[in-house]
Amino acid sequence: MTNEQKLLLGLLSNILFPGSPQNIKAEDLAGCRWRVLLSECAHHSCAGHVCQALKQLGGKPEECSQALYDRLCLWQREQLARAVTVQHLHVGFGAILDAAGIPHVFMKGCASAKYYPEPMMRKMGDVDFLVPDECFDRAALLLEENGCIRGSGMHPQELGFKDMRSGLTVELHRGINGTPEGEAGERINFYLSDIYEKSYEHKMELGSCRLPSDFHHGLIIAVHSAHHLAKSGLGLRHLCDWAVFACSMDDGEFEANFKVPLSEIGLWRFARIMTAASSRYLGCRLPSWAESVEEGLSDALMGDILKAGDLGSRERDRDFSGALVTSADYGSVGDVSMPCQMIRTANEVVKIRWPAARKIHLLYPVGWIYFGTRYLILVVCGRRQKLPMRKMIVDAYRRIGIYSGFGLFEPQKPGRCRRCTRNRN
Repeated sequence: MTNEQKLLLGLLSNILFPGSPQNIKAEDLAGCRWRVLLSECAHHSCAGHVCQALKQLGGKPEECSQALYDRLCLWQREQLARAVTVQHLHVGFGAILDAAGIPHVFMKGCASAKYYPEPMMRKMGDVDFLVPDECFDRAALLLEENGCIRGSGMHPQELGFKDMRSGLTVELHRGINGTPEGEAGERINFYLSDIYEKSYEHKMELGSCRLPSDFHHGLIIAVHSAHHLAKSGLGLRHLCDWAVFACSMDDGEFEANFKVPLSEIGLWRFARIMTAASSRYLGCRLPSWAESVEEGLSDALMGDILKAGDLGSRERDRDFSGALVTSADYGSVGDVSMPCQMIRTANEVVKIRWPAARKIHLLYPVGWIYFGTRYLILVVCGRRQKLPMRKMIVDAYRRIGIYSGFGLFEPQKPGRCRRCTRNRN
C-alpha cells in the first residue's frame, strides 16, 4: 500500500468515523504526492469526502499546488450537483410510480447515502429501483412516457434507460443483480419477498422516496458487493457503504438480524471480512461478531480493492477475468476447474442472448458455435477487441486464490432455509 493510499483511507476515516485511531492530522500530509493522491480519488470515486476532510484540516495543504486543490474542489462541486440531480430523479420517478399504483423501492444510491454523516457527499451513480416482476413491463412503459429512452441492455434482471433531461442512467430491476440460481438464490428471494411491505418513505432535502428497510438494504448491498467483487471489482465506495451501514446498529441487533440469513445465503463470512477491513483501514468500530476474522483476509480484501479501483477502473480487462472467476448462475468461487468455469461462462452468454436455452439445453452448443464464430469475425474486421486470454487466465487464478477464502455463496447451514419451510400466512 502506497503512502497516498494510506492518506486516502485516513482522510475518509476523518469524515466517516471522526475520532477513530485511523484519523489523520494536517501534519500527516507532509510529503504527500498530491497528483498521485488525486489520481487515487478519481479511481475510487471519493473526491467529495477527501475535499471535505482537507477543508476540516484547514484547507489547501502547503505542499499541494493551487491548481490541484482547485481541481479537487471542482470534483466535489460536480459530485454534489450530481447528487442533487439523482435525488431529484428519485423523488420524481417515485411520484410517477406511486400515481400508477406500482409497488417499488429505490436501491443503493440514496438508500446507501442515508447512513453517511453527510448523505449528499456520497458519490451517486445511476438511479436503481426494484418493482415486482408482474409490474415490470408497465413500469418500463411509464419510464418511456416520462422522458426516458430504453437502452439495449440484455441482463435478465434489469432494463436500462437514459433520462433525456439529465442524461443519467435509470435502471429498472425485477430482481437483485448478483443473485445466483439454486438454494442461495431461493433464500435471497425469500428474504426479499416482503420488501415492498416493509419499505418506508424516506424524507430528503428535495422530497421523499421509498427505500427498503434496514434489513433488506443490508441484504441487497451484501449481495451487490459479492457480485461486484467477483466481476468488475469491489470499490472503496462500496466498502464505505457497508462500513457506515454495519456501524449503524449495535452489535447484538446486527447479529440477530443478519447472522442466520447471511449464513444461509453464504455471505456471513464475507460480511464479517468486509467489516473487519472497514475497521482496520477506515476506522469504524470492530463489532464483536467480526473480531475473529483473520487479518490476512481483511488485508487481502483491501489489497484487491485498491488494486482494482471503483468498478475495476484501474484494470481495463478486469471484467474479462471476472468471467473466469465465477458466473451469475452459481456465484461461488473456485468450486470447479477453469475449463468448467469457461463452459459456465459460455452458457451464461448463450442464456442471456437466447433465454430459451434455459429450457432447451441443446441450444448451448449451437450458441457456442454461433456466438464464437460471430465474435471471431468481428475481431478480424476490427469491430471487436481481441480477448487477452493469457492475461485473463493468470488474473483469474490470482483472484480465485483470494476470493476462495471468502466463502462467497457457500451456505454455512446446508439444506433448505428453516424459515422457507414455515407457513408464511
